[in-house]
Amino acid sequence: DFRVKKYDGKFRVIDIVTERASLVKTYKSQFLKILRKDGFDKLIEKMKKKQADAAGAGPFRPGHTVRQRRLAALLP
Repeated sequence: DFRVKKYDGKFRVIDIVTERASLVKTYKSQFLKILRKDGFDKLIEKMKKKQADAAGAGPFRPGHTVRQRRLAALLP
């Protein structure tokens, strides 16, 4: 299920809920654990590392055009 809210006349997805588990609540819980244990700087460091790892994973990097993605899908 999706939780949506209207902003500036457009509906936006603000949360995804599967099997009664909220993605927002899950992330909030994880972030709070890191904040309490290691502090804000460590949380930001971990988030930046995850983002960098995700950006380098596979041919579907952020910023690729649809054409580039289609061509990458054809490559072995």
